[in-house]
Amino acid sequence: MKTKEQYVLGYFKTEPDHLFWKAYSFQARIHANHARKDGMIYSVHQIEMSYFALLAGIDDPLTHALIQCHDVIEEARDNDGIEITQAEIAEAVDPVVALETVVLTKKKGLTLPEFIEHLEKIVETGIRPVYVKTLDRYSNIRRSMFGVLEVPRIRKYMAETYQILAIAEQAIYMIESGCTNNKPQENIFLYAKGLRSLRGSMKAVMRGIEFALRHEKYEKEYTRLYKEHEDLKREMEALKRK
Repeated sequence: MKTKEQYVLGYFKTEPDHLFWKAYSFQARIHANHARKDGMIYSVHQIEMSYFALLAGIDDPLTHALIQCHDVIEEARDNDGIEITQAEIAEAVDPVVALETVVLTKKKGLTLPEFIEHLEKIVETGIRPVYVKTLDRYSNIRRSMFGVLEVPRIRKYMAETYQILAIAEQAIYMIESGCTNNKPQENIFLYAKGLRSLRGSMKAVMRGIEFALRHEKYEKEYTRLYKEHEDLKREMEALKRK
């Protein structure tokens, strides 16, 4: 059985000039020392997103390049204090991907109203960044947040996710009603199909998280897991210092 990485790299192996490879190499260099909050190597996230896009029938070069690059500015800024510019991404990958990566990049610590403004700019840019933003959030929420994020952060994350679902709904309507001239690939209806699938899966995950948050015994168990996670992080940091 193939892993997601084997599937994605194997798929694009037959197309050595596909824009995916430029973006994949660029993000792998930027994310080399980055890890997810759950400890997973960061680049696994981009591969997973490309995997789900391919399963939806979407192999558009700009989409997969944007998937690979969507977090490079944010993670380099927050983890390394390095500013990755639009010009750098344009030179290394593609000018369109660079512009849309900037649009997808959010400032740190946004309030919910500010987050909604951020999403509105994504919608104005086009269907492709809406799809990638929705896919990004789907990839994130399907991993366990319990033991990794504090309960208040999970609640905020949930509120943000419902807003992302709203722009996904808007994009589906725009595609199916013919209200958009933005055609990131010939068969734009694949994006509507992909967004509908993500919408259903995300709602199912959200219901599970909401159920856990409403029940005291789950919240107590979560608090224990979170403490264990924080203790482990401190131990790892102490070992690194040695």
